[in-house]
Amino acid sequence: MEFDDVPLLHAIASAAIHSIRAWDAQNLANIAWAVAKCSVLHAPLLAAISAQAMRTIGEFKALELPITLWAFATMAVKDLPLFDAISAAAMPLREQFEML
Repeated sequence: MEFDDVPLLHAIASAAIHSIRAWDAQNLANIAWAVAKCSVLHAPLLAAISAQAMRTIGEFKALELPITLWAFATMAVKDLPLFDAISAAAMPLREQFEML
């Protein structure tokens, strides 16, 4: 799915960046997924998602970790600190991944 109204996406992304510190893990995973599905790379938004995700990584559940990782990987964004944080957070949850 491609998003044709790029100016609208940039406006939404810009507004999201200003409130992202209030978002929980589910909101972060959902917006990362949505941006990836729209196939529009918005580097400032991805950087904000990454920073907030790393601050709150302990709050991520088993489903939110792979969704966030998938979104960044789908957009070919190599955010190694985020990937390391997701990996570390996933280890204690590995039994839950078998149920997904």
